[in-house]
Amino acid sequence: MIMIKKKSWIMSLMLATALFLTACGGTTESKITGITTESKITGIWKLDEDEEPTFLEIGEEQIISRKPSNDEPMIVSYIFTETQNDNFFLEAINPEDGSKVFLLEGYMDGKDRIAVVDAPGDPADLIRVDDMEKEIEEHEKKAKAAEEEQTRIDTAQRKEEKRQEEQEKADEKARTDEEEREENERKVAAEEREKEELAETEKEDEEENEKSEVVTAAATSKPSNGSVKDEYYQKARNLHDEMNSDASEIYSEGGTPSEGFAGQYYTDWDNMLNEVWSLLEVNMPSDEYEVLLAEQLEWIEMKEHTFATEYSDLTAAEREKRYAYLSNATQERARYLIDNYLE
Repeated sequence: MIMIKKKSWIMSLMLATALFLTACGGTTESKITGITTESKITGIWKLDEDEEPTFLEIGEEQIISRKPSNDEPMIVSYIFTETQNDNFFLEAINPEDGSKVFLLEGYMDGKDRIAVVDAPGDPADLIRVDDMEKEIEEHEKKAKAAEEEQTRIDTAQRKEEKRQEEQEKADEKARTDEEEREENERKVAAEEREKEELAETEKEDEEENEKSEVVTAAATSKPSNGSVKDEYYQKARNLHDEMNSDASEIYSEGGTPSEGFAGQYYTDWDNMLNEVWSLLEVNMPSDEYEVLLAEQLEWIEMKEHTFATEYSDLTAAEREKRYAYLSNATQERARYLIDNYLE
């Protein structure tokens, strides 16, 4: 069997022929040769194709062409001619001059199919239809279902596009909100750091003020039971007694204090010397203070020179002796100032 392509060639040709015949007026009776037309091809046929079906109602004299989308059928007279190899020809008749217009060549492939061998364009087989109205109704149902399905698909697509658009907007807003949140967090963190730095500065200033107040209070106040001199004399005595007590404890345990033993009290004596000097700075007459300041600077220079030159730090014991020297020298200077300048 010849392979058939699916195209509405018959419909196109018949429409053209029908228009021509209608314009010329009237129809022409069919001429049938051999086997009767009715026994071979009379009946209702449908073009075997995927598009909108074309129905051909073949009578003994005319072919009526119908399509579901067109309420006006097309009518054409025809000639049926059968060949020796059981093929047959269908030809339309031109009423003006009686000329023939070739429609198709085919053969009966069983009782319900006309296999089309040749036709203008790409031929398609014809399938017998028992109920054309039912076929049209089924086609319309399928067309409506396809239309509804396409509408559903289009609606779903529009919804999906809208959802994606809304999602993109939501994502963009989320990104914007996140950027704003991060920016706010950075601002808050910067403000917190600034507050902490300010608080730290204020704390340092406060501590410095407290130290100044303590020094000023120590420099300007006197104990209720005696003079400032007596107070610091007692402080020096207590620190000296503490040193002796620690040394005695070492002796009682069978040991001997090292040559650098006094070095561990250097910080205590240095703090006391600074307190005494703060008192003198506030309370002494300025001219006397200037003379004492020059002497104090000379003493500091001598102490540092001796510390740097007379004591090496080659061994741990020698390093201890250096700080013992500093401790003893500072103790002597503090006692000297207490005895000779505090009141």
